[in-house]
Amino acid sequence: MSNNPFKSPLAESEPMQATKHRPWLRYALGTLTIGFLVAFLGVCYGVLAVGLPSPDSPPEVQQREQFHLGISKALVLAGVCLFAFGVMAFGVTILSRSISRIRSSAGSGQRGL
Repeated sequence: MSNNPFKSPLAESEPMQATKHRPWLRYALGTLTIGFLVAFLGVCYGVLAVGLPSPDSPPEVQQREQFHLGISKALVLAGVCLFAFGVMAFGVTILSRSISRIRSSAGSGQRGL
């Protein structure tokens, strides 16, 4: 160990091993995030575009509110579906990784079979 006060203690330790590339985990987390954002944007769009509809509005205004409410519902539904798909993909990714770890540890212990 050197006495250099400006040298990082991490520089003296063993070099860090490269982590495995986990693309499916990234895709699952990305899908979760995008789904949440789309659903949140749908709710925000509904609040900003429609707000609280007035009960005595003319039919043209009611049609416009229904139009924007339909867009908001579609965005929320798409976001919820993406989020659910991301949850399933995340679960499958974690499950497959745990199964592969179990198989690799079981395979190394049973070399004679």
